[in-house]
Amino acid sequence: MAPVSYTVRSTTCAKWGGFPVTEQPPGQAQQDAFRFEIDTTAANPARLLNFLAGGDDNFSVDRVMADYLTEVVPGGLEVARANVQATVDFTVRAVRYLVEAGIRQFLVVGAPIPTDDDVHTVAQRLAPESRVVYIGNDSVVLAHAHELRRSTTAGATVYVHGDLHDPEAILGTVRETFDLARPVAVLWLGTLNLVPDERAPYGIVAQLMEPMPSGSHLVVAHTSDDVPAEWVAAVAERLSKALGATWVVRSRPEILRFFTGLDLVDPGLVQIDQWRPDPDRQIPGTTHYIPVYAAIGHKP
Repeated sequence: MAPVSYTVRSTTCAKWGGFPVTEQPPGQAQQDAFRFEIDTTAANPARLLNFLAGGDDNFSVDRVMADYLTEVVPGGLEVARANVQATVDFTVRAVRYLVEAGIRQFLVVGAPIPTDDDVHTVAQRLAPESRVVYIGNDSVVLAHAHELRRSTTAGATVYVHGDLHDPEAILGTVRETFDLARPVAVLWLGTLNLVPDERAPYGIVAQLMEPMPSGSHLVVAHTSDDVPAEWVAAVAERLSKALGATWVVRSRPEILRFFTGLDLVDPGLVQIDQWRPDPDRQIPGTTHYIPVYAAIGHKP
């Protein structure tokens, strides 16, 4: 199957390659600047997660990759989907907590294909004035950025096509969009797995949190090998080969380091489905251990 060509047309104030996507249709020159190709012959992490979450924005190559990855998982596809669903459910609970804590500005480092349980939909459902910025460099997600126009009129939702390894550029976007006199929540929902140690992940997180005012929060969900799930290393190896980049799993103490200087919100750093679980919410497949830790830290 040949690559598919897309032109981004959006009513969202997203940016890509330095060009804003405005309320008006872009001219031909700007359309050409936004044109890009999506290779449907290779698996893509955003589409893979979309499939595991039960979405339909994926191709057969992504479903084949899901089968390949879950061959080494006890319980197979059901357990893999339970892991993904656990992160989705944690996102909902975390955003709900943050809104109740008074947060109205959300920076999401790593953007997914839009769903009904994204940060902006949950936040604006509870507080319509919420402002959300997504940072991502996935062309598949960029093709879906127009769906972020579902933002409420009282709030704002912005997608910025950028590098999650470049904190200075991210902060430049934040300063354009947020009021840094007010608290900001910075969310890394699985994306720190994509930042190997040689790219200084702790420094990136610290640099993003440094200018945030008191009352800001850091949210992290991170796959770990410090759990009784021997298949994690095998999945990480296969996923790294598929992505052409290392998928990093870290121990609980290593994940805890991201919260240096912050106060952990109760119950601290715990298995993701144990972070303030909804008592009436049962995820199929959770009889198996979910090898993901999650926490929220508060900046004093």
